[in-house]
Amino acid sequence: MSASAQKAKGWLVGIAVLCGIWLIQNGPGG
Repeated sequence: MSASAQKAKGWLVGIAVLCGIWLIQNGPGG
């Protein structure tokens, strides 16, 4: 896996985590 691919994957994971936290706080479960 290239460094750029790892960086892109890291960004996607980070964004997914942030979206998940936001949904938990602001979604129907909050």
